[in-house]
Amino acid sequence: NPTSGNSSYSYGVKFAYQLNNKFSLQSGVNLINLGYKTSNVYVTPGVALVGLSNLSASPIAGRTQNGSKGSASLASSSDLASINQVFGYIEIPVEVKYSVADGKVGVNLVGGFSTLLLNRDEVFVEMNNLSQSIGASNNLRSINFSGNIGLDVDYSIRKNLFINVSPMFKIQTNTFSKNSGSLQPYYLGVYTGLNYKF
Repeated sequence: NPTSGNSSYSYGVKFAYQLNNKFSLQSGVNLINLGYKTSNVYVTPGVALVGLSNLSASPIAGRTQNGSKGSASLASSSDLASINQVFGYIEIPVEVKYSVADGKVGVNLVGGFSTLLLNRDEVFVEMNNLSQSIGASNNLRSINFSGNIGLDVDYSIRKNLFINVSPMFKIQTNTFSKNSGSLQPYYLGVYTGLNYKF
């Protein structure tokens, strides 16, 4: 079935220690939410879940994806739907920055890895503009890792204070314990914020 990644968000705090005039070591803590959607899934409301080997069917009764509650059924007859898997992580990156240019605009190359601690795992079926929790996946590892590479740009707005923009590419490893269907999760993010140097 066709799959696609969902747009998501991340936020957190980052610290860096300058080793010399070219290299810095940085780490921090981020919260990130990710998701994948599988389309053209044939479902029949009211029929027990069978054949979904990667699903632990323990839905939160009446809970929709946006957190609202309701008792409306997904449909009155068999129909095509989408399965939306949502999972979140506490991300702890360890990265090395190499300074390419310094001054009012600083440009750095960034490389490293992140430890990802699973803190959210839920699967929704979406049909007819409704979204209903149907349980959690049982093949996601609670701890996995990602390899990170990207660019880090600082623009000085006043002494020691910088606007930071950092496009990063991250590819996850050790994400699934079984039956992943050869899926290799990756994501491209653009991080921004304020940097204070002291």
